Amino acid sequence: MLMRKLFTLSILLTALAALVSCSSGDTDPNPPASTSPIVRNDFEADITSSRAGLSRTLQFNAADSWTAASTDRTILEIAEGTAGSKGLSRIKISVSENNTGAPRTASIIITVNGYDPLTLVTVTQNSADAHPDYQVNNQKIDPILSEYYLWNTEYINLNRNYAQAYDDFVEKTLLSMSTNDGDGGRYSDGSRYLYSYITRTPSGRSVLSKEAVDSFGIINLQVLRFSNVNDAYGFAILGVYPDSPASRAGIVRGDIIAQWNGANITSTNFADVFYTLVLPSAGDKASFKLNVENAQTITLTAESIYANPVLHSEVIEMAGSKIGYVVYSDFEASFDDELLEVLRGFKSQGIDDIIVDLRINGGGHVISAQMLSSIIAGDRATGKACIKYLYNGNRMQTGGWSYPDKLPTTNFGPASNTSDYSTGDYLSLSRAYFIVSDLTASASELTFTALRGIDFPVTLIGSTTEGKNVGMEPQYFDFGGYSYEFLPITFMYLNAKNETCDSNGTVPDYEVDDWNPSSGYADWNDRNDPCVAKALELITGQSVLRTRAASDNGVTRMGSLPHPRSGRLIAPRTIEQ
Repeated sequence: MLMRKLFTLSILLTALAALVSCSSGDTDPNPPASTSPIVRNDFEADITSSRAGLSRTLQFNAADSWTAASTDRTILEIAEGTAGSKGLSRIKISVSENNTGAPRTASIIITVNGYDPLTLVTVTQNSADAHPDYQVNNQKIDPILSEYYLWNTEYINLNRNYAQAYDDFVEKTLLSMSTNDGDGGRYSDGSRYLYSYITRTPSGRSVLSKEAVDSFGIINLQVLRFSNVNDAYGFAILGVYPDSPASRAGIVRGDIIAQWNGANITSTNFADVFYTLVLPSAGDKASFKLNVENAQTITLTAESIYANPVLHSEVIEMAGSKIGYVVYSDFEASFDDELLEVLRGFKSQGIDDIIVDLRINGGGHVISAQMLSSIIAGDRATGKACIKYLYNGNRMQTGGWSYPDKLPTTNFGPASNTSDYSTGDYLSLSRAYFIVSDLTASASELTFTALRGIDFPVTLIGSTTEGKNVGMEPQYFDFGGYSYEFLPITFMYLNAKNETCDSNGTVPDYEVDDWNPSSGYADWNDRNDPCVAKALELITGQSVLRTRAASDNGVTRMGSLPHPRSGRLIAPRTIEQ
């Protein structure tokens, strides 16, 4: 349960045809033949309101023109839409605060031309304040999911239980659904986890603000097992933030943690140790030994750091070529200036090729992916479609969009909602090399998928990616003294060819294992890293990889645990509540 909770804070969808099929019937303006003259689209016939009241828009299909009225306007009032015509229709209702000390009920009665009057909706209002979480579930979270969730057709027909904690409401409700397999994935035991997540803090935050995070500086870990010791586990460090407690202690990618608090790490505590290392609170301490001879105890204290995702960059000069190499761990828009500085440096040094290392990049902001891909391709891409958005059926119809020819689109090139770069920053390269792994997800996959959509030559090196082709639009609201950040899955992305990444993961052009059986993972600046070496060989025609030892150092990789920042694809369309 601990792992699932943590991973729910992070970002595989069914095939495109399945989504289009699911969406196509959601908003038919001509309701099917029925004995009822109305078909409810996004609400149930019975709604419960807290004592404080609510405001909500109800969407339905009508068989003919209609009028509506409240049975008690002191309780339930029609704020917008007392009459309408045949087809898709909306009524906005408002429930006043209940100060009577007793529960109360009111209904909206609708009369469709040629039919007897019937009840569109009945609202039952509580007489006493419920738990604040129950109110935020009912008044804020539920309307967002009803309108924007990619699989809202099934959601609005659920019997939803608001009487639970806000995060439990999101997790348990969405995990109960059967059509939303694209929202997350499955553990090895078949149980599900989600990409959609919600958090709350005592105060608000800016969508693109640069914020300090509590960290040792350890970005992610590979779980290992020591085969020569019974029930002994460890971790290979996959990345370290610059200017962090870990980097100042000399810890680098590839170091292996073998002991924790003076004892072996076992099957009973390796998950707890993992999350302590990657998700600490300020002031937490970590005491461990590395898997080296005469290892000394290393003690780290977590602190608030700015987690710069540009982990390493350099220009490699080889065989007459200048090759820019950048390791990028997170498409975090608040650090776009740091990435832009590296790309401008590459331009000033006149690079001929670029290697972008996304092996531990689980995604992030669309605008960062758009910036990176635009600068790489340059004039060849400007003005062409970078990303297209597919929403749920109701939203597509309301926006006047349709698949495949009329979709909301973000083009390549500088725009008002993207980072501060210009056409003068373009590298305008003729090709690009990306190093990827099973941890490469979301915005990372969008970057090379978008380039392939305009036939820009892309070469992938490494292992199969995660396969996340859906994203979120951050939605912020204040309620009951808290500020909430809610990121439900609201869209699937497509490139200019209306293609998306394979939901089973993208298979690289060159499958390369970056794990050396005798020495583990190489640090970023090590030319003996198999993936970097392969990229350099493809660019220059010269092999740089030394012979890899075949001996086993007694360490077996066991896979990675879910990381809370994996699988994020955040669109710039913020829906303010």
